[in-house]
Amino acid sequence: MSSLRCRATSSRRRRRRVVAVTLVAALLAGCGSHDEKTSATPAASARTFAHPHITKPANGVTIPATAELGDTRGVSIAVAGTAEPETKLAVATGCQLAGCGKTVMTDSKGAFTASVTASTSGMLHRVAVTVSYEISDTVDSDQVIVTIGPMQDVSAPRSHRRARGRTRAEPSPPPTVTAVPPTATLPPVATAVPRTSGGGRPASVVVIGDSLAEGMKPYMAGALPGSKVSVDARIGRPLAEGMRIFSNTPVQPGAVYAFSLFTNDDPRSVGALEAAVRQSVRRGNCAVWSTIVRPPVGGVSYDNANRRLRQLAASSRGRVQLVDWAAAVAAHPEWVSGADRVHATAEGYRNRAALYARAIESCSG
Repeated sequence: MSSLRCRATSSRRRRRRVVAVTLVAALLAGCGSHDEKTSATPAASARTFAHPHITKPANGVTIPATAELGDTRGVSIAVAGTAEPETKLAVATGCQLAGCGKTVMTDSKGAFTASVTASTSGMLHRVAVTVSYEISDTVDSDQVIVTIGPMQDVSAPRSHRRARGRTRAEPSPPPTVTAVPPTATLPPVATAVPRTSGGGRPASVVVIGDSLAEGMKPYMAGALPGSKVSVDARIGRPLAEGMRIFSNTPVQPGAVYAFSLFTNDDPRSVGALEAAVRQSVRRGNCAVWSTIVRPPVGGVSYDNANRRLRQLAASSRGRVQLVDWAAAVAAHPEWVSGADRVHATAEGYRNRAALYARAIESCSG
């Protein structure tokens, strides 16, 4: 009897081992098929992020200072806007004090808020508020320019007397943000007209731009013989980064500054673009800009940005020279590759460089 029991037990054990081996084989087969499926799947394309957009403060507003010492003014600025949902953003005002830059996370709907410090001792007391993604392969950004106004006088005591039978109304406090009236033309500057190296060409040319500037870089020196040409370009460079580079570049007599920017920016940020154009001619007397060729982003085209660039050039008395790249590409669509309708062919970059050279020579004339 014991022998029969042992044989039955041994048989059950063998059946369990067979079942276990079968299950392991099935799991391994499943893992293998999953790996094969995964490896056969093409790599996902790079994720496209929504353009960051500052909704508050508005571009061009004046915010009263909360601290003032001599020529220096400081204020805390409440910033709000939209970007890719649940993504880290860097919000900054460019100063080196604590609180001038913060990292925030957008919520599930893409909204964000941040309070950053700003300080300036410049004559115009203007500050650039910038928001950008804190991701290495994402360089998109948005920027607004605000003015830090003088501190409001809050020392005068308010009257709390009440007339018999009625309440005496007190005057409403002034608004915290006052819109700056639009400027009809670009403000005059006292800098000298750049000296040329002869033949209408400037002694030196500085180009600050993005991938389109990178593309025309090999052709710029040949398009401007006799001029010293320097091109500072980076693929994906946004407007805010380019203008920071310009702000940190000492303006040299005899130099013309040309910009290839805004193709990587939100087409709604026309105010930031206008502020950048005005900054370029305040520091450099004459500057070269280009209209934008890019398909609509989020259903918004670059038509308004191009229209504003043309208006600024028309009202600048020659101090903004415009490369109408959009009109040139409309006449020569073969100059832009069909892959993304943004970047040019070799022929396109050669012609873009020639158009920039013509505008640069007009700047120095």
